[in-house]
Parts: sequence; structure tokens; C-alpha cells
Amino acid sequence: MSTFKTTPNPGLAVTFNPPASIRSFGGVTITTNELFVTKTVDSPVDKTVKAYTSSGKIYTLWSGTDYDNIGQWTDTDVINKIKELVASGL
Repeated sequence: MSTFKTTPNPGLAVTFNPPASIRSFGGVTITTNELFVTKTVDSPVDKTVKAYTSSGKIYTLWSGTDYDNIGQWTDTDVINKIKELVASGL
């Protein structure tokens, strides 16, 4: 198992305790205790909110009906949704 180490980043920090598996490459699992959201894109036309992260992974946080239901999301909503997606293996 490898550890994905991050460097200081001005993005929104998502902290995992214990460390979480965030990516797998060729049978190697990458874990980290901190992930940074470097950009979020809210598209009312597509009804999606996507989070771009320091690991290179893009998470679709909300889409369709979930997008309608979340309304005005906050940084805390983004952090909690990423933790939920990581815990579910996405």
C-alpha cells in the first residue's frame, strides 16, 4: 500500500481519520489523510456540481434531483459529500 502525500495547497481541505483509499492504479492502492478540493464547478444547465481534487480525481457531488435538493451548498456540504463518496468507494 502506498501513501498519497500532499503539499500545502490553497484549496479546501478534506481530512480523513483514519486515512482513506482515494485511488488505485495497477493494483496499488493510494491512501491519504488529507485531500484538497482545488476547484468546484456548479453547472445549473447540466444540474451538476463537480469537485476537482489534488489527487487528480473529479467527484460529481450532486446531479439531477440531488442538485435541485441541495440548493445553496456550502464548503461543509462539499467536504461531507466527498467523505461520503470516498467511504462508498467512488
